[in-house]
Amino acid sequence: MYIQQKTSKIISISHSLCFIFYNFANIDFKTINNKKISSHLRHIFKTPDYRPIMKYKKHITKALAGLFLSITIAELIIFWVHYEEAKYYIHHEIRPLLEEAMRKDISEKMKKEYFYFPQHENDPKKKNLGKYEKRTYISQDTTFTYQSKIVDWETALLRSSHCYLQVTNKLHPQDVKVIFDSLATRKKIIATKSAIGIISTFYKEQNEWAGDTTSMSIDYRTSIDKLGDFENISYLVYLDYSFGTIWKLMPKIALYILLLLQVLCGITLIGWLIKRAKERRKEIVKLKNGNYKIDSIIFNPDTMKLTNEEKELVLPAQQNQLLLLFLQSEDHKVSKDTIMDTFWAKNYSDSRTKMTTAIDRLRTSLKGIGSERIIYTQKGSDYYELI
Repeated sequence: MYIQQKTSKIISISHSLCFIFYNFANIDFKTINNKKISSHLRHIFKTPDYRPIMKYKKHITKALAGLFLSITIAELIIFWVHYEEAKYYIHHEIRPLLEEAMRKDISEKMKKEYFYFPQHENDPKKKNLGKYEKRTYISQDTTFTYQSKIVDWETALLRSSHCYLQVTNKLHPQDVKVIFDSLATRKKIIATKSAIGIISTFYKEQNEWAGDTTSMSIDYRTSIDKLGDFENISYLVYLDYSFGTIWKLMPKIALYILLLLQVLCGITLIGWLIKRAKERRKEIVKLKNGNYKIDSIIFNPDTMKLTNEEKELVLPAQQNQLLLLFLQSEDHKVSKDTIMDTFWAKNYSDSRTKMTTAIDRLRTSLKGIGSERIIYTQKGSDYYELI
């Protein structure tokens, strides 16, 4: 007696473990042919439907596809925002970088020159600041008078330095370009190509460029104008940068996280679709000709035949009608009262026994044609289910 109790307890535990392993491995109970084991496990866990996920196959597919699409859209939006921010950063920094390069170039060159420029004559506190005054330029072969705008001392010094270097042929764009490229690299703005030009259009005409502009795809251009005193000196910069330049400037943490989620969601979606494709081969489907496809078996209710690739089985009329009743019912569930009323309404007293016998015979026929489907009912339940 003791041994029997222990054996019964071990079997009960084994059955429970089997259910857990089957559940996590997503193995359908259709593969379990032992009706006692199946019934015992369902009784332990008190779940009449062990396939709740399968009821929501379409919803799961839509949810996974929607999640994948949402992640993709979010990824594209964030990418576009960061892309535009990086472009704005480049365009916002170019002019200050050009101005800094120009000032450094002027400063280095003027250190080697003797250039007297009295500060007191250009005091920023002068009341006529911003007005124009007449000035005269005198060289060995030329003398001319021009109107000059009175500016602060530092601006006046910069303008005069430009004019001096330009007249003495010491103002060259290649020197500015070297400084500009170095400053841009520090800011992580690595241009595919850059070109800088210095143009003057009054006393000494100059249009000199550093960098080939003919083969450039110009992504951005800017200029600094009216830098000279009597000369109209302008600096121009053309910039050609690649996507790699923008990518290096873009923040990428959010994009990497979304990309990882997108890959995981995509793999999950693909796996789910593959699984669904396999499951569709094992579904009950009503065909256009009125027949039913039960997994790999074709059921013709008119000829009462079950047919697979290897053999054919003709069902008796009662089994044919009973199987059709299951197939036409929602979720392939039929209440016991419905079965008894359909077949044994006039002899209701003995109908339960006859129903059990008819169900057992249909089970045998399905097994005989090679179907893994079973007709299941839980103890105390009021319906049968074709699963």
